Amino acid sequence: MNIVTLVYLIAFIFAVFNILLLVESGVRPNIYTVLLMCAIIVSNGGYLAVSIAKTLDAAILGNCCIYFGGCYLPFFVFCIGADVTKIRIPHLVRFLTFLCSSVVIGFTFTIGRLPIYYKSIDIADAGGYTVLVKEYGPLHITHVLMLAFYIVGCGVICAKAIRRRNIVSYKTTVMYSVFLIVNVLIYALDRMFKVDFEWNSVGYLITEIIILLVFNRVEMYDMSYNVMRTWEKMEEYAYIVFDKKKQYLGSNALARQYFDALEKQEIDRKLNGDLKEVTELLEQFSAMVKEDGEGTRSVYHKTLRRSGHVLRSEVKYLRKKKFLHRDSDDMIGYLIEFYDVTKESEYISSIEDKNEKLAIAEKRALEASNAKSSFLSSMSHEIRTPINTILGMNEMITRESHDLVILGYSRDVEKAGHMLLNLINDVLDFSKIEAGNFELDEKDYSVMELVQNCGNMLEKRAAEKNLRISLDVDPGMPSVLTGDEGKIEQILINLITNAVKYTNIGYVRISVTGDYKADGYDLLVTVSDTGIGIRNEDIGHIFDSFSRADIQRNRHIEGTGLGLAITKKLCEGMGGEIKVSSRYGEGSVFTVKIPQKIADNTLVGAIKLKKDKEKGRRRKYEASFTAPDAKILIVDDNEMNLTVFVNLLKGTKVQIDKAPGGNEAIDLSKRKKYDVIFMDHMMPSPDGIETMQIIRGDENNPNRSTPQIALTANAVQGSMEKYLEAGFDGYLAKPVDPYELEDSVKKNLPPELILDIIK
Repeated sequence: MNIVTLVYLIAFIFAVFNILLLVESGVRPNIYTVLLMCAIIVSNGGYLAVSIAKTLDAAILGNCCIYFGGCYLPFFVFCIGADVTKIRIPHLVRFLTFLCSSVVIGFTFTIGRLPIYYKSIDIADAGGYTVLVKEYGPLHITHVLMLAFYIVGCGVICAKAIRRRNIVSYKTTVMYSVFLIVNVLIYALDRMFKVDFEWNSVGYLITEIIILLVFNRVEMYDMSYNVMRTWEKMEEYAYIVFDKKKQYLGSNALARQYFDALEKQEIDRKLNGDLKEVTELLEQFSAMVKEDGEGTRSVYHKTLRRSGHVLRSEVKYLRKKKFLHRDSDDMIGYLIEFYDVTKESEYISSIEDKNEKLAIAEKRALEASNAKSSFLSSMSHEIRTPINTILGMNEMITRESHDLVILGYSRDVEKAGHMLLNLINDVLDFSKIEAGNFELDEKDYSVMELVQNCGNMLEKRAAEKNLRISLDVDPGMPSVLTGDEGKIEQILINLITNAVKYTNIGYVRISVTGDYKADGYDLLVTVSDTGIGIRNEDIGHIFDSFSRADIQRNRHIEGTGLGLAITKKLCEGMGGEIKVSSRYGEGSVFTVKIPQKIADNTLVGAIKLKKDKEKGRRRKYEASFTAPDAKILIVDDNEMNLTVFVNLLKGTKVQIDKAPGGNEAIDLSKRKKYDVIFMDHMMPSPDGIETMQIIRGDENNPNRSTPQIALTANAVQGSMEKYLEAGFDGYLAKPVDPYELEDSVKKNLPPELILDIIK
């Protein structure tokens, strides 16, 4: 192999190796950087292909690769320089420059076919390697003009960026300028001295070296710089970023407001004497870590007084994961955050008496609790109202459709609707637990049905990710226990859902067993997975409300961080406990122990997950009674709810009038005697309670004594008692259960109106 071909080969291999180095570094470059690397690979591959070509066609193909990469390469360099130095280039300019490069590439594909880019082209042996003998045509000037445009454009970018006092833009621009100068010189030498060797290949090699220097020396894509770019516009708190050598990298505007001397630190990376407090924070953090061990604590707190503000500071490590070394956890810098706690500090200082502090805190807690209860009541109403329509219309599809596929879809909608309803109930439960209103609904339940329901409910989602859900139930445990089945089921669903969500490969295993006690049975449930695991420093916060571990890595995964907090509170409310163990990157194990009572000592035996054989099977509906002479009034300001109500009672043949508001209901009640009135609560004035009281208080109203049933989406604890105390004769919560609705109508109708009772 001759020296020229060897140089081309080295340049090509280095281009491929360069991408591997970027991946190994753990950085996340922008799209233009990735495309630039690909363009260099294609172009250098073209030089190598020409040098070893044996035929003219093969050499022309290699030459096309050279131009395909080389024409786009300056465009990508142009865009990288603009993005790094934060100089905004209009989208139209970027589009036109990209179009210009594409046009030039289009011309090069006419080589060997039309004499417009090259008048003539041939190959020759240059002493062991092949070279192209070519004579430029009239359209070659487009390539020269394109390169001239890019050189001018890049020069303008450098001229503007060099004035900015920013360490990253400053040093990056210097290297960017060096790249331009070197490549322009190489291009000029190539045109001045006619030699068989293509110097552009060396220029591309220099381009790659410059990019590596930018990545590794300037750290423009370092995580610490990404922190600055992401948070620089945030106004909630101030921050200062340092590299791992404790050299200053940058800060946001709020930090520079607190520390005036930071304005002069944009180039000089060593903090001056005016910033002694900041330097001491770093040193104190390092001393704390050295004394306690790096794995013990990774955050240092201290309160400072600066520029008339009381600042609570936090010093943290900045870390990054390497793609090819998942076990490594490199520390790349430090982050100091400052939170303004001036108002809180002044408020606490102004209260001298401890009893006064407690009284004020208690008053605020009570106000917050009342506000939260009001919010949850409103939220429950707003969410339950559309769910009522969804489940009600879906019920009519189930009743009236004969298509098995449609019925299968309908069952899925019903399951999803009820799961959403359960989530709403969980949020309300979470609020009640925090307020100390935890209530247990203990009754006998089948262990087999409990486990199978939870497993089958989540099996479909696991199957979509090609995960296995395996079930391991101790056959020697009791078959029927006494406890709050609903809360235990929610615990299982939360844990299994969490396991499936954070597991991409492998399995989720459910293990159910327990221990016999003198006064009952300790139910023991273990949910293990082969997911991403939890870092040691995050395990202590995994059960915090609205907390998500490793959020930077898991930001694409849905969730609010409330599920595990609810699970822990449910366990503790039933006298149980929950534990977690995990290996980061390998999986997690959650173990729940809940004391229960034994209702049936018969052994449960073997349990397996059952396939849902009922899916798609039509559920036959028959009305439980008919009452064609009965008259019912339904009052609701939501037209869809009125439609759902009428359709659900269609099979009973009752006569139904609809009223879209309280005033309309009062007018109808004066003109016509009804047997039952269903009244929504949350309506424009008058609301449901006011409308009911107006009808009751009118001595001339024929419906003064007619049974009135509260029909409402307010389903928080104590709602039923509130409506009964207000004067209603019954209560139905939305979404309305179709069978409960029929039972309520039948219960309140005069017996003589009910016909064809079906048992």
